[in-house]
Amino acid sequence: MRRIIIFRAAGVLAILAICVLVFFLSQGGGMDKTVILTPDASEDSSISENTSGEEELEVPIYVYLTGAVRNPGIYEIREGARLFEAVRMAGGLTDEADLSMINEAAFLTDGQHIHVPSVGETLRDSYNDPQTATVNINTDGPDRLQLLPGIGEAKAAAIIRYRTQYGAFSSIEDIMNVSGIGKALFEQIKDRIRVQ
Repeated sequence: MRRIIIFRAAGVLAILAICVLVFFLSQGGGMDKTVILTPDASEDSSISENTSGEEELEVPIYVYLTGAVRNPGIYEIREGARLFEAVRMAGGLTDEADLSMINEAAFLTDGQHIHVPSVGETLRDSYNDPQTATVNINTDGPDRLQLLPGIGEAKAAAIIRYRTQYGAFSSIEDIMNVSGIGKALFEQIKDRIRVQ
């Protein structure tokens, strides 16, 4: 009789263990991990893990780097990348690069052309002329932003802070979302700003 009770208890435990195992496996059980390597993962060992079971696809964008970079050209990079990442892909900056003219923390957009000027470089199309310069509000640094009428140090910092917090401006009108930039100021600068 004792043997029968032991066999029944063992049978019940075996069935219970199988049910728990089936349930655990049907829920994914944490075993379905997809590891996604970033393009430069071999350099800094940065990986992202996806434990949801869904595949994450990184959308590539293309940017054109010219000027004071070691290897100017067109580069494929992930969407949401920043300028310093593209510069790294281009072999880094040359010793002549004028860092005050670029914002290495700026987000990149597909099809964007970034020219890294050399120190003392006179750029075409009145690039630095305070009366006519056009400014990319998504990538230009504080010195370039201050070429715009009504934009001083504080408003340039506010623009950079806004795009760092919320990402790239999708249209020039979005600059009115920055604290201190209203319709009147926008009307003064709208012909001199761009987002690409």
